[in-house]
This record gives sequence, structure tokens and C-alpha cells, in this order.
Amino acid sequence: MCIRDRYMGKAKIAFNSFFNAATVVNLFDLIVSRYLPIKSIDSWVSDPESFIEQEDDNFIHEFESDKESSISYLAYSILEQLLTHFPIVCAKQIKKYIENLTTGKLQSYDIFIQDAIYNAIAMMPKVYSQNLLAELPDLRPETFLSFLEGQIASSQIPMHSHVLQRRYTILIAKWLESIQRENVLKYLGSVVKIMIETDQLVLKFHACIAMKRILDFLSGKSSSQGGDEDGNSGASNGRSPKSVERIINYEELLTSSAKVIIDVFTCFNSAKIVWTMMNLLTLLIKKCQYRCNENIIQVLQLSNFSALFSFKHELVQEALIEMCKALVMSFPSSVAMLKLCVHLIDLRLTVILLFTVIGEDKQYKRVYVLVICAENG
Repeated sequence: MCIRDRYMGKAKIAFNSFFNAATVVNLFDLIVSRYLPIKSIDSWVSDPESFIEQEDDNFIHEFESDKESSISYLAYSILEQLLTHFPIVCAKQIKKYIENLTTGKLQSYDIFIQDAIYNAIAMMPKVYSQNLLAELPDLRPETFLSFLEGQIASSQIPMHSHVLQRRYTILIAKWLESIQRENVLKYLGSVVKIMIETDQLVLKFHACIAMKRILDFLSGKSSSQGGDEDGNSGASNGRSPKSVERIINYEELLTSSAKVIIDVFTCFNSAKIVWTMMNLLTLLIKKCQYRCNENIIQVLQLSNFSALFSFKHELVQEALIEMCKALVMSFPSSVAMLKLCVHLIDLRLTVILLFTVIGEDKQYKRVYVLVICAENG
């Protein structure tokens, strides 16, 4: 045996000696109780954008460029490693949490501790094999989502219900590869229902994110929250995503959700949030094959949509152009859309003049396409 192998053997012994079952459980409990829970709910209502950027794990994991410095992200990463290297020990602990919840023993727990437990459960389909999940029927995606639906329905405190609904939409977005295909439309309906009925911007944002994930998934696009990157092929989950997508009435979906989506991207100042919401609206318009209800124009006119023209961020400007092109193709005879495009063209030409020196002529090409669409209308 070479020196390297001898040292590796000693390191493995030391590792296994330190990370015994009791240590793993204690570390697991510490992370769930201290580092995963939402730190403060104060900004949820008063400043939802700050809540999403500072507290929201979905936003941090996706958008935060310096996420390695986030305590929440580090805690999440450690927990994922515990689940990966000690699956049986962690599974037993999670099962204990669930038993305590179902028997009412966790009712005295802070709602944010419960939410953190659900956050830990959210990782399971990603790091656990299908064989191991089969031994934990209570933690299968559909089963657990049904359990969470019951928790939401029985919640007597509005804010508790909001927190649970937020987690519900996050779990749907994360678990798409593990959900039976024929059930995806059911969860899309649940997401739309939350989106329409809630008056909470944080919930509207999450419902929109979940909708975008579902539509991308059904279109065959991998999702960063649980697609091919997670190592799950989903081949045994029933019908193909495309066959499920054909059932969706996109015109009806757009009509019911357009106002909410527009409300979200006109209420936030974060370029990445606005960009994501605008892309969702553009996707729905295109999925309708440009046969949209004219109510969308009225919603845009009544919203703070014009404020988007002042965004200097490249992502938002790109998304704005794409969305306006889709709207022009949907309503080629609309005077309101023509005025909107003239406003956009004026803005873009101004930007072009400012950036001509550094060669930003690609913007001119995009505006030129938009001008042709408007003139043909």
C-alpha cells in the first residue's frame, strides 16, 4: 500500500469517526433550526422586493452572483452534502419530522422552522435514488405535496398560510422531473389559482416562477431547479411533456394570468425579477400563436408599464423589445400598440446614438425589425 492510500485510509476512518449518526443528526437539526429558516418576515409586506432578494432561497440560488458568501446558501450546500453522504440517517430524521407534523407534535414549532423542514425535504428527489425514495412513501413528491395542501387548507393564520403556499410553489418548481406527467397540469392549475387569488406580491412572484418552470419543462427545456442537471431523466414518469403540453389552453391561461404577471414586473425594481416576468409574458403570448385577448392591451395601459422604459439594464431592455415584438404581431392594427412601439423606438434610437462610439449596432438591428412589424400593421 502506497503512502497516499495509507493517508486516505486514515482520513476516511477519522471522517467516519467524527460523522457518526448522532453528529449527523445534530448537525442536520442545527442547520434546519438555525440557518435555513426565514430570518425576518417584516419586509414580506412592507418591502417584498427586499424580502425576495435577502431572504428568498429561490432567488439566491438562481440570481445571486456572490451566493458563496450567503449564509443561507452555505447552509443549504452543507445540508445537501449531508443528504448525499448520509442518506439513511437523514431520511430517518426527516421521517421523524413528518411523523411529528402529522401527529401534531410540531404544531408549537415556529412556522419558519416548519418551512425550513420542507426546504430540506425539497432536496430529496435531487440527491436520492428512486429506490431509496420508494422506501419513503410519505416523501414522494405527489404524496408530500398533498400533505402540504392539507396543511395550507387547515392553517388558521393568514401569514402561516402564505408561507406554506410559497413553499408549495417552490416545491412544484423543484420537483417537476419527479412528478408524474399527467399530474403536472393539476399543479399548474394550483399555481394559477394561488397567483390569481393572493394579494401578496411575494406569492405572486413565486407562482409566476413556478408557472415559468412548468411551461419550460413541458416545452422540453431543462430547469435549473430540477431537470437534467439534477441527474433525473424522468423517463418513467408517464406521458411525454410535449403530449401533456398540447392539452393546455394557452389563450385561457394568458387571459387569466396576464394581469398578475404585469402587476409583478411593474411593481419591482430588480432587473432580474422584471426580466423573468417579462419573459414569462412573452412566452405565453408566443404559445398562443399570437392570438391574444385584447384585454391585455387594456391591462398594460392601466399598469405602470411605461416605467419599464426607464430601465437601463440590458436584460430588461432586451426583454422589453422581445415582448413588444410579440405584442405587435398579436395586435398589428392596434393604435395603442403602435404608440407603445413608437415610444420604444424613440427610447432605443436615443440609446443607439449614445452607444454608437462603442459599436452597439445590434440594438439598431432589433429596433429595425420592430419598425418593420409596426409599419406592416
